[in-house]
Amino acid sequence: MTLYLSYWTLASFSILIFTAPLWPVMPSGYWTVPCLLFLGLSLRLKRFRWFSGMLFACFIIVLNGNALRHQSETLFQAGQNITIIGEVNSLFKQISHGFQGIVVIRSIDGQTLNSVNLPKIRLTAPLPLQIGDQISAKITLKPKSGRLNRVGYDSEKNALAMGVVAKGRVQTKHSFYVVSHYSLRQQLYNQVKTQLDSFTNQGLLLALAFGDRGGIPKFQWKQLQSSGLSHLIAISGLHVGIVFLVGWAVGFVVCYVYPKATFFPAIFGGLFAFGYAYLAGFSVPTQRALIMVCLFILLFVVGRRFSLAFKWLVTVALLLLWQPFAAASMSFWLSIIAVAIVFIAVSSQVTTYTFWRSLVFLQFFMLLLMTPITALMFHGVSLSSSLFNLVFIPWFSLVIVPLVFLSLMVEWVLPASSWWLWYGADVCLSLVMWLIPYAQSSWFALSKIAEQVLVLLCVCLLFAPFLNRYAKGIGLLLCVSMVLFREIKPLWSVSVMDVGHGLSVVVAQDQQAWVYDTGSAWGNSSMAEEVIMPWLRWKGIHTLDALVLSHTDNDHAGGRQALATLWQPNQIITSQLDIGDSPCIAGQQWQWNEIDVQALWPPKQVQRAYNPHSCVLRLTHRQSDVSVFLSGDIDSVAEWMLLRKPELLDSDFLLVPHHGSRTSSLPEFIDAVSPKLAIASTAYAGRWALPNPQVVERYQAKAIQWLETGTSGQINLSFYPKRVEVVTMRQLKGGSWYRQMLRKELE
Repeated sequence: MTLYLSYWTLASFSILIFTAPLWPVMPSGYWTVPCLLFLGLSLRLKRFRWFSGMLFACFIIVLNGNALRHQSETLFQAGQNITIIGEVNSLFKQISHGFQGIVVIRSIDGQTLNSVNLPKIRLTAPLPLQIGDQISAKITLKPKSGRLNRVGYDSEKNALAMGVVAKGRVQTKHSFYVVSHYSLRQQLYNQVKTQLDSFTNQGLLLALAFGDRGGIPKFQWKQLQSSGLSHLIAISGLHVGIVFLVGWAVGFVVCYVYPKATFFPAIFGGLFAFGYAYLAGFSVPTQRALIMVCLFILLFVVGRRFSLAFKWLVTVALLLLWQPFAAASMSFWLSIIAVAIVFIAVSSQVTTYTFWRSLVFLQFFMLLLMTPITALMFHGVSLSSSLFNLVFIPWFSLVIVPLVFLSLMVEWVLPASSWWLWYGADVCLSLVMWLIPYAQSSWFALSKIAEQVLVLLCVCLLFAPFLNRYAKGIGLLLCVSMVLFREIKPLWSVSVMDVGHGLSVVVAQDQQAWVYDTGSAWGNSSMAEEVIMPWLRWKGIHTLDALVLSHTDNDHAGGRQALATLWQPNQIITSQLDIGDSPCIAGQQWQWNEIDVQALWPPKQVQRAYNPHSCVLRLTHRQSDVSVFLSGDIDSVAEWMLLRKPELLDSDFLLVPHHGSRTSSLPEFIDAVSPKLAIASTAYAGRWALPNPQVVERYQAKAIQWLETGTSGQINLSFYPKRVEVVTMRQLKGGSWYRQMLRKELE
């Protein structure tokens, strides 16, 4: 009974903490008192001990949730423009408009904060700050809001996992100063970066040594993702574990020389792992790995034997106790699932297996169980990942990572002698990068239905040895039914993507699509790659029939090159002369299956398409008889010109011109279009302060429903024969307490 109670306590504690990011409301901090009282009661009374894990989890969640909320309130109660003293907590990476990293705030407007509960913000500065630097500056504080789409990067969830409660920008018009403090990590980083200037794989070596992936070229990272090897570059539990084993081996050698030093392997292993985690900036994955290492050392010292399942539950519980909101991090789930799979594989192996046979068994066992996880998290699978991981995990484990760690140690002690070691690591990585291009074609993106079928098939294969033929038949029948009897598909759909300040609309019909604008591009990426393409794949779109560029400003056409290269649209429609193959001129018409597309503006193509020259389209579906008006960034002058033919403007749904700017949306224009719903593509709390409040009132005064991506996230319109379904992403997953807190919509 005691054993079952221990298992249940650990499991119930972990499961309840897993749910914390989903809570709609975070209870007041006063609720920690009854949690502690009932926890004490459950420990004293035997019949209530089954509830102790859940009560302790409630206490931890409420305590940490209120700590984050208190940090957020402390910052924003001081105002939007504040003077801070903060300590740099991470490497600062270059972005399109400065450098960005995490800073721990220690003082606001001259008032020193409680050192136990210091808020962290993501700060944008005009220069690259160093770890350990102390900055005193006047900053503009903003909520840590992010874009919210059905698929793609979720910055708000990442902020919760990292404990970041706001973002800020240094006001360069005011003086600021930086006090540099000695940091061994920063010194080594600068030293190694200079040493590697002429090396082919400088970015990869810095990533393996310090966890800084900012220097990895875009093409290299895509190759690593395609081959399923990106996890070998991001410092994680695998790398810390390898360094721990290196330290264990060193300690074993010392132990061989001095037989009485029986604990030296554990001591050296722990020190090596701690040192490597320090150099990686104690990132969240390395913190988790350190907890696992400490647990392993503790079990080694105690000498007691526990089941693998118990060890796994203890590990998960300790990780969540240390970081209760780690469940919001994708890397956390990958870590604990990978450890669970390794434990299952180890317990399932036949004891007579040779080393290499055991290695192959473990790899393919991992492949089988990690495939559905990868499919769900990354919306795709790599067919060659098993082969590449089978070869390169040992290569990284036995050669590259130990060589990088040895290079770091020599760099610290004898900098002049480390060049050859770094060169050797660079050559070893060059061999990997030479072979990786052969795996690029093996990455397959998966649609929603493909993900579901793949997950079900893998579950059936996993439990196949325990199922009779009737159960197997039912599983196969479920897979077939998921394909044949899918949810009722709309006749067509319009998705206004959340791309911040910019615009992108995906119009889908069957498995084909038109894309109207691509959002912005920056540095080595774009909204097309981070938002549009993942959505097209997830929707199961096979063909991009047209790419329409309303005009060529970056916030509307920044991702056109990436989209045109990777998706090769059948036609590119634009109002600019030197771009595309189909002109957007008033009167031009296209018939796209059941949708009639009519161009209403501009009257002619121009050498350079600015806002007033935006390509304006009206889409009408023949069967549903519903029309959508796509207006780009036209201004009031263009609207007046369009009013010459008001019979062409009437539409059910309107994409608000120019993001709701005061330079557009004339009352007469709104009356002529007379939409039921107006949608504006905006950035929440953006620098342009859009939409204009007077414009919003203008629409609402005419009883027109108003939605904007800045507050609603991605907006999906699904058109059925007799109804229209409007769904926003913040309706689906935006009600969590932390999203409200980060956007300053406190309960």
